[in-house]
Amino acid sequence: MLTASPGQLVLMLYDGALKSLAITRDAFTRSAEDPRCIATINQQLLKAQSIVAELQSGLNLDAGGEFAATMTGFTIIITAVFSKPTCARTSAP
Repeated sequence: MLTASPGQLVLMLYDGALKSLAITRDAFTRSAEDPRCIATINQQLLKAQSIVAELQSGLNLDAGGEFAATMTGFTIIITAVFSKPTCARTSAP
């Protein structure tokens, strides 16, 4: 049985979000006419959003101090970026 520390779990979640975003970026480079690309983009963005939301909900500002406060700001920014309409077909942030 494998075990992971809380820090390792957080790192694994961030790695998962980054992997989803990399898959999304790759899908943007493929043909806009391919409906699978649009589905992949949507699925992977939703996955990354879910991961960031989970990370944000787990932050404890009382116990986490400056790190938790910084991460809260980071997750708020990332959530705002995810909330922008994705109708324009661009991979730019």
